[in-house]
Amino acid sequence: MQEFRPRRLVWKGPDRFLLVGLTKSSELQRSFLRFKTAGEASRAASTIRETWLVVEEPLVPVEEIEVQVRVLYSLGQFVITYMFSFRLVLVGFIVYAILSVFGSGMLAPAILVSLYVALYVWALWEKRKRRKGWLRFEGKSFAVRTEQDWATIVPKAIEWKSTQSFVLKGSGTKVDILLPTEEDAARVVQRIRTSFPEIKEAPLKVQR
Repeated sequence: MQEFRPRRLVWKGPDRFLLVGLTKSSELQRSFLRFKTAGEASRAASTIRETWLVVEEPLVPVEEIEVQVRVLYSLGQFVITYMFSFRLVLVGFIVYAILSVFGSGMLAPAILVSLYVALYVWALWEKRKRRKGWLRFEGKSFAVRTEQDWATIVPKAIEWKSTQSFVLKGSGTKVDILLPTEEDAARVVQRIRTSFPEIKEAPLKVQR
């Protein structure tokens, strides 16, 4: 068994933690330990602290707030992202190679690749629809997730769209958030501002 010198102990739950350290050859190693009870985990952590000098990171509380989410993409982002996609090149090459064997020429591969691109853009455009999601606060980490997607965001700005909805802007990401009531929206924005005090906030524009 290779020698392992723990340097960091990160709690992942009351009954489990992650050990990060170095092997004898100074290679980084991670070991995830899970115990039957929280008491066993606590005793094991105490033994590790007494034996090695480790930095202990406490369990970070996780808070999730249910919202209605709509990811904001422009058609230009769809096209640019996909035109440089390796998948497009790969699929086009495979289709061309297969059909060229049967002497189908360039027309059939071009049609299939165009159809593939259209279906992909349509699938991305479908993501613009508002759906149930959650704002996840975990220590200094923040994420927006739905039943299909998960995106970690560093919020940079909040732009109010109505008294119940706002756009949350991050680096290259825009998410439209809708809450049931004005009070819920205000609480969520305050929660975000508490975690990210440097965030900018654009007030709701009053139409006259």
